[in-house]
Amino acid sequence: MNVYLVNLDGNHYQSLEPVDDGFVDKHQLLEFNCQPKAADWKQYKVFIPDPALKPPDFWEIYGAAFAMEPRVLDFVLAQCEMSGEILPLKFEKRTLSVVNVLQCWNCLDHNKTKWLQLTPKTRIIDDSKKNAYAFIPARMDEPSLFKLQEDRFNRIYCVERERDPETEFKAAVEKHKLKGILFDLLWSDEKKKSRK
Repeated sequence: MNVYLVNLDGNHYQSLEPVDDGFVDKHQLLEFNCQPKAADWKQYKVFIPDPALKPPDFWEIYGAAFAMEPRVLDFVLAQCEMSGEILPLKFEKRTLSVVNVLQCWNCLDHNKTKWLQLTPKTRIIDDSKKNAYAFIPARMDEPSLFKLQEDRFNRIYCVERERDPETEFKAAVEKHKLKGILFDLLWSDEKKKSRK
């Protein structure tokens, strides 16, 4: 089993941002923090901050979510539906699908994870350290995409078990050569298994 951090490649591909600078402060719709949004979801206007970049298959939406066109969604629909909800976003005469990951797992091994103590009561995962993350596989559910309650940035994580594109998000992305998304390996238990 491998666990990856899902990053949207905003250095090489276009991303989307709200037209209204104060939108995020006024509305909590763009706080993708494992809470359902479908009941209150409203269309908001977005723009491409750097149109000179190439259009991606996966569009970054404010760091904690991503959107895609219907042709891309077809490749990862099952994995996205298992992991959360899919919300419509109208953009330039087309409708994109925003994936709001609702799986928030308590699967970190707190004793083996490397922490940075900010205050006596506040600590965060120390991403600057090698092998900062440690997971408890038995606490990981079936969906490929998830979030961690300990991650204050609400980043998206991806678990890889069998490398099956029919059931796993990362395998489907790689099989169909989809662009605009990166997977950074955070943790693996494969070396441990091979030693047994």
